[in-house]
Amino acid sequence: MKKQANEKIVLNPPKITSIVVVTSVHPMFDGRIWKHCKSLARHGVTVHLICPWDVPAGVGSGGVIFYPFRRARGILERFALVPRRINRHLEKLVPIVDVLHIHDPDLLWLAKNYSHKMATIYDCHENYDEQIKLRPYVPKMLKPLASSIVAKIERSLTRRVGNVVLAAPSQGDYFKIPGVRSLLVGNLASVDLLDSVSENWSDRSPAIVFIGTQHERNGSLVFLRAAALLAKRYPSLRFIASDRFPSADFRAEYLALASKFNILDRLDLPANVPAHRIMEILNRGTIAINPNLRIPQQMRGNQTKLYEFMAAGLPLVTSDLPHQKKLVEECESGLVAQPEAPQSFADQIGRILDDDAFRLRLGRNAKQAFREKYCYEQQMPALLDFYASAMALHVDKHKK
Repeated sequence: MKKQANEKIVLNPPKITSIVVVTSVHPMFDGRIWKHCKSLARHGVTVHLICPWDVPAGVGSGGVIFYPFRRARGILERFALVPRRINRHLEKLVPIVDVLHIHDPDLLWLAKNYSHKMATIYDCHENYDEQIKLRPYVPKMLKPLASSIVAKIERSLTRRVGNVVLAAPSQGDYFKIPGVRSLLVGNLASVDLLDSVSENWSDRSPAIVFIGTQHERNGSLVFLRAAALLAKRYPSLRFIASDRFPSADFRAEYLALASKFNILDRLDLPANVPAHRIMEILNRGTIAINPNLRIPQQMRGNQTKLYEFMAAGLPLVTSDLPHQKKLVEECESGLVAQPEAPQSFADQIGRILDDDAFRLRLGRNAKQAFREKYCYEQQMPALLDFYASAMALHVDKHKK
């Protein structure tokens, strides 16, 4: 990865040997965090992971050392008690680690407090100023103000932390802050997925697969409407979508709409699985669909599922949002459609369903591009260099 324009170059930086990674809220074996920790461990770095996961304390899978704590029950407990639970572990680790790397914005206060003791890194997974506008508990008239306050606090604390890892190129301008070094580590999928890909693409029954959280902004309802159109034309076509809903109400609405469209008996909802087991679902599909809506959050994001589809060797029909359009066109791995028009998704999927040679060629292109350019692990040398420079700058700063 290229170094950002605001990154100060350090000659002969020290090599990182140990790191403490912290998350306050992410679910067990969250894709980005788990790839991060395992990849560092493979490079010989001792990784200490403080997390609210239901795992035994001590050395676990991938050589990562776990320090679990009790997960917060609600937002008040998250802000009031979780820092104390994390600190109990962190204070013991400070003398033996080189870098503190946090994965949640609410931990910026904690990272700031430790920034004089070691190099600190903030990993920004999402565009949180946009996310707050989508929260149902924030009154509509207060959303712009809430977004502005979140942005101001996040940027101010990031300046104190000094180093930020970005998940998407669109975050670059937002974090162009004097004195802050940044590095892009994209939301790519792990090369480990290739070990569990089933290569029986020619023999599979036709099935359209949709993964990720079911939500209107992620295109869940576009998917159902496109599925209804396709079901009339392809009697044996099945539809697979993750059983991962933000609420029981939306799940009920989703199933009611599937019933209304007469596709409920052709819709499979396998249980949600951790990222490292996603091939259990993708190996059942023949075409992937990614119908994100044309809204700022989706246009600025870089979803891991795009690369999971590629690793699985599935041709993709995706929304014509800039990043997604560029990806499938450069790799010749899929087609684009308009999220405002479910018919366009049905038409593009139909093109692939009607031409097996075309489908297999797109899938081969996708898998090859993933292997050569788009797996997460290819970013590790740049991240290790980033850590080393952060360590050297921290030492230099505190000598003065």
